[in-house]
Amino acid sequence: MLEHPLPPLHRCVQCGRTSSYARLRCLSCRSEKMEKTEMPPTATLVTFTDTYMLPWGFDDRFLRFGIVEFADGARATGRLAFEGAKTGMTVRVAWEPVRRNENEEEVLGFVFHPTG
Repeated sequence: MLEHPLPPLHRCVQCGRTSSYARLRCLSCRSEKMEKTEMPPTATLVTFTDTYMLPWGFDDRFLRFGIVEFADGARATGRLAFEGAKTGMTVRVAWEPVRRNENEEEVLGFVFHPTG
């Protein structure tokens, strides 16, 4: 599978809070001064769940989704691509196709893989 480059993290210049997606203002200090920083390739799995009621475009019976936290505190939600997940484990973060839209175009999203 072709791996795409990770999207950037967005860091507040004033207070340093990071987010995994762009915001107009920092959630902590309300500053509008944000900068892009490189997303680390690994993160810690905070929690996960199995989802059975999937929206259009997914052919799977269920998907396992997780929330990960990067070393700087930013979090991201994505699909777990493995069995045996445990909270607190380190996962590799990837930006990959997760489904196709109505026009059969690939939709990219976070996919988490085991590091070992």
